[in-house]
Amino acid sequence: MAEPVACRQRQLLVLEQMYNQGYITEEEYQSARNEDVFALIRENTSEDPEEEETSDVRYTYFQEAAIQQVQEDLAEKLNISEEAAFNQVYYGGLQIFLSQDQSIQDTVDYVVDNVNDIQYYGNYYQLNYALSIYSEDRTVYENFGLYNLLYDTEQEALDAIDSYRAETLAEYGLTPENTERYEENYTITLEPQLSVVIMDYRSGQVKAISAGRGEKTTDFPLNRATDTTRNPGSTFKVLSAFAPALDGAGKTAATVYDDVPLNPLETGGWCPVNSWSTTIYYGFSTIRQGISWSMNIVAALCIMDIGPYLGYQYATERFGITTLETEDIAATMALGGLANGVSNLELSGAFSAIANDGTYIEPTFYTRVLDHDGNVLLDKTMEGEDVNTHEALSEQNAWIVEDMMRDTVEDSVYGTATTLRVSGGMPIAAKTGTTDDNWDYWLSAWTPYYLCTLWLGFDMQSYSGNYDSLSSPNLTNIRSNLWNAIMQPIHEDLEYQNFGDPPEGVTTAYVCPKSGLLATSSCSTAYTEYFAEGTVPTSYCNVHTSVAVCSITGLSPSSTCPVTYQGGVKRDQDLNELAQILAQRNPSLGFQPSYVRDYVPQPTAVCPGHYTEPDPDTSTGSDSSSGSESSGSNSGSGSDSGSGSDSGSGTGTGSGEDTQTGG
Repeated sequence: MAEPVACRQRQLLVLEQMYNQGYITEEEYQSARNEDVFALIRENTSEDPEEEETSDVRYTYFQEAAIQQVQEDLAEKLNISEEAAFNQVYYGGLQIFLSQDQSIQDTVDYVVDNVNDIQYYGNYYQLNYALSIYSEDRTVYENFGLYNLLYDTEQEALDAIDSYRAETLAEYGLTPENTERYEENYTITLEPQLSVVIMDYRSGQVKAISAGRGEKTTDFPLNRATDTTRNPGSTFKVLSAFAPALDGAGKTAATVYDDVPLNPLETGGWCPVNSWSTTIYYGFSTIRQGISWSMNIVAALCIMDIGPYLGYQYATERFGITTLETEDIAATMALGGLANGVSNLELSGAFSAIANDGTYIEPTFYTRVLDHDGNVLLDKTMEGEDVNTHEALSEQNAWIVEDMMRDTVEDSVYGTATTLRVSGGMPIAAKTGTTDDNWDYWLSAWTPYYLCTLWLGFDMQSYSGNYDSLSSPNLTNIRSNLWNAIMQPIHEDLEYQNFGDPPEGVTTAYVCPKSGLLATSSCSTAYTEYFAEGTVPTSYCNVHTSVAVCSITGLSPSSTCPVTYQGGVKRDQDLNELAQILAQRNPSLGFQPSYVRDYVPQPTAVCPGHYTEPDPDTSTGSDSSSGSESSGSNSGSGSDSGSGSDSGSGTGTGSGEDTQTGG
C-alpha cells in the first residue's frame, strides 16, 4: 500500500489483463496507463520533483485516514472484499473529495509544530532499539533490545544505542565494524505526544486532525487521532453516567448524590476519591455540579444508581464507541477505567452528538467518492444516503447536558475548564479528563461552530527504570493552552453566535441544590434549573435542619445556655460510622465527618449550663421577663424555619444576663 513502485506495477498488470480479456478498449487502456492514480487521492505539496521521488511520505495523516475510511465503506456498501475495495481505491480511477478545511488544518499543524512556545514543560525522547546477532552461517544467536526508555535529548538516546551495541557485541567477540554479523533497528519518538480532532458537528465532517508531534517519515504510520485508544478519564462521566441518567433513567440535572466516601462494605472495597482532595467533600451535590466540578464520587454513585449496563448501552449504541468490552460494564466505567480505552475520533463523535441536538453522525473524512466515469459511489454530504446517523439523546436532554457542560467553563470557582477562550467571547461547552498517574490528559470542547478534542500524554504508560523523574508530569495548563491556540484563530473572523435557546419541551424550576427538590425559604443556595417536561420535582425540600447548640461549649444547650443555631442538612447515613468503617478498610483515606462541607454534627452531650447570680441593683429579670423565654428558644424561628441566626429575635426585654439567644 505504501510502495508506489509495486503499486504501479500491479496497476499496469491489471490494466493489461483487462485489455487482453476485452473489458476495456485500447483507447481506455492507454488512457489508464498514463493516469496518475495517486494524484486523485492526494494533493502534491512537493515543490521539488527529485524530493518527491525519494521521499517515503506521499500522504498526509488526513489523506491516509480518508483512504482507509473509503476502503471500509466501499467494502460494506458494495459487499466486496477488502482486497477488492483496496483495488478500487488505488486502481479504479476514483475521485475522493475530502471533508478537510485546509485553513483549519494549517492552524492545527502550526500550533502542534510550535507546541514548545505554548508554556510547554519539556521534551523527552522515547527509545525502542532491537539488535540481532548472527552466526557466521547467518543463523540467529540472540535477539537483544532496549525498550521504552526515555531520555532528555535525542543525542542521549543515540549515545545509549552506541554504548549498548558495543557492550553486547563484545560478549560475542564482535565489533561494530562486523556489520555482516548483526542487524539493528530503532525508533526515537518525541514525547509527550498528542492528538487533535476538529469536527463540524452539524455534519459529522472532520475538518482537521493531528496524529502526533514530530516529523512524519513514512506513509501509514501510527495515527494517534484515529487508531490509538487511551483511557478517557473523567470525559467518560458524561457519556456513561450523566447523559444516560437524564435520557434513560428519569434523572435530572438537579438529581442529588452524596459526595462522601463510598462504603467499601457496599462496593467490594472500591473507594474512589475526588481528584482535587481526599479531605474535601461537598456532601449532597447535583449532577450539574458533578459535571462542572468533575466529581468522581457523584459519577460513581450515579452509574451505580442507573446500572452500569445502561451506561454501556448508551456509550456503544448511542454514542458510537466501538472499543468497549463486556468487562467494562462496571461502576469504574464512569471514571474512564476501560479495558481498551477510546480513540480521539470516536470520543469526538460521541460529544458531537450532544452538541448536535442529540443526533449522532459518524465522523467522516470525505464527502463524496466518484468512479472514473463520474458516478457517485459514496455520498456523505448532509443529504447523502451513506451518512450513518441516529438519535443518541432527546433534543431536550442534549440541550440540558450541553448547558451543564458550559458550567465547566463559566463556573469561575469550581469549573475545570475556566481558561478556555475563543474570539468574540462565544460560549463554550467542555469536559476535561485525566487518568491515574497523569498519563492521559483529555479535553473535548465545542463552540457554536466547531468541536475540538485534544489528547496529551505519553505513548507508553510505563517506562523502564532509566527515568526516575517522570512521576507526575502536569499537562493541565498545556491542555487548555493548546485548545485556545488552535480555536482562537479559527474563530477570529466568524460571526458571534450563541448556543440555541432551550427547545420546546424544556422548562425551569426553582430548586434546592442539597435535595434536588423545589426550594423553600430554608434553601439559601437555591437556583433555577432546566428540566425536560415531566421531570420537574413536585415536592419541596425536606433536608435542611438547624441544630441548637450552646454557643460556649458546642454541646446541646441547657436552659441557662446562650444558644447558637447551626444550619445544615439531614442525612440518613451516619458519617461517624462510615469513618470507622473506612479506618478499618482503607486507613490511608483518613476520612473524618468534618471533611464534609454540609455536615452538621449532632451534639452527643448536654451542657451543664452557665448559671450566674443576679445583680441586686438591677430589676428582677426573672420576674419581669426571662430573656430566654421571651426571645430565645420560644420566639426564634431557627428550628422551625431553618433560618437560624437570620430569623432569631435576639435580645429579650428583661434585664437578665442570659438573654442573648438565637445567635
